[in-house]
Order: sequence, then C-alpha cells, then structure tokens
Amino acid sequence: FAKKHSWGACHTLGALLQHASSADGQSNELFLPAIFQMIRCLRLAYDELNEKVVAAATAALKLTPIDIWRNFSSESTIVGDGLAACLMIVYHETSGEKKLSPQVCDDARILLQTFLTMTSAIDAVASFSRDDISAGMLDFLYSWMVAKGSKSASFDAIAIAVSNHRSEFDISIEQRFSSRAKHERRREGSPKKVSTTPSLEGNMVSVGDEAELAVHVQRGEHIDYNDELDEEDEL
Repeated sequence: FAKKHSWGACHTLGALLQHASSADGQSNELFLPAIFQMIRCLRLAYDELNEKVVAAATAALKLTPIDIWRNFSSESTIVGDGLAACLMIVYHETSGEKKLSPQVCDDARILLQTFLTMTSAIDAVASFSRDDISAGMLDFLYSWMVAKGSKSASFDAIAIAVSNHRSEFDISIEQRFSSRAKHERRREGSPKKVSTTPSLEGNMVSVGDEAELAVHVQRGEHIDYNDELDEEDEL
C-alpha cells in the first residue's frame, strides 16, 4: 500500500510541478518538502526502494520548470542534493556496476544536465560534502561535462566546490575543472564561434560519447582532455 501511495503521490506532484510558477512563492514553499523527498528517492534508488517509485520521482522532478529550481537554489541545498543524487545514478549506470530501467537512467541524465546548467558554487559544495561522492565520480563528471559541452560557469562552480574539499580530493581534480572553465570562457567570448543553448533534453551525451565514457569508467581510467585544450588554444 505504501509503495502504491508513494507512486501515486509522485505522479500527482509531477502534474502540479509542471504548471508551477516561480512568481508564486507561497506555493513553491509548499512544494519544497515534497521535492526533497523525491530527491531522496533518487538517493535510495539502489537500496530496497521500489523502482516504480524511483521512476515516478525522476519523471516528476524532470517536469519541474527550471526557474523553480533557480529559486530553490538560493534558498536551500536542494539543487546540490539533486546534483549529487543524479551524478551517482549516471556514474553507476555508465560504469555498469548497477542497473536501473532505461527510463530512470534517461531522466537522471536530463536532471543532471538541468542541475549543472544552474548550479552555483554553494550548490556544488553541498553536493560534494556527501561521503558517497568519490574522486572517481568527479573524474567521470569532468569527462561527461566536456563531452556534452558544459559552459564555463558550470566548470567554475565545480572547481570552487572541489577547492573547498581539498582534504578529500586531489588538487589535480580542481585544476582540471578550473582550466576547462578558462578554456570555455575563451571559446564563449570568441566572435568566431556562435554560442547556442540547446534544449535540456537535446543537450545529451551522444551514444558514441557515452559508450566511450563507459569503457573508461569500467577500466578505472579517465579521458584526458588536457591535450585537446592545448591544441585548441594554439589555434
């Protein structure tokens, strides 16, 4: 009964969130506890939580308008919590260690992209304060962000957050994100390149890119993009 109730609640919340407006502050405050619980469902995805509940939670969160997320970002740790939860799912699925349904995985990728487009350094610091975020996950995140073309602001936020956890992560991780942020800023400011912002669902890692990432993650390797930075900066 509890599983059926949770599944139905997520579906109802998805329908309500889809039409929520950032201008209605009072209603958004009412949504906040429910969204926290749905993100918690993502964190429990590999535990004994029923996968139908996880699927309903990811589907509902995906429907939340991006301006609602931006409002929550300044008021709580919810974006950081969501970023961490989705990163763990995408990482474990790409590595082949654990398996969820394709729909849950696709929604988690879309949500990860959503959180990355708006995350602040404060959000990212909250994400990496969790014990289950490893250096290997950050290495994967860097490669994933490069493959899908993340903006400089996203790399900056992650770099600052990693610098706040230097006792836990090697300084080389921070340097990689920081260097990429500088590189992306130069590209974004170049008049020779047209900057576009594709839709969230369209801005995904291609099948080929994700397959390559999966091979490297399974081997415990990372894709070193530093050579690409040097070559492009010389042009």
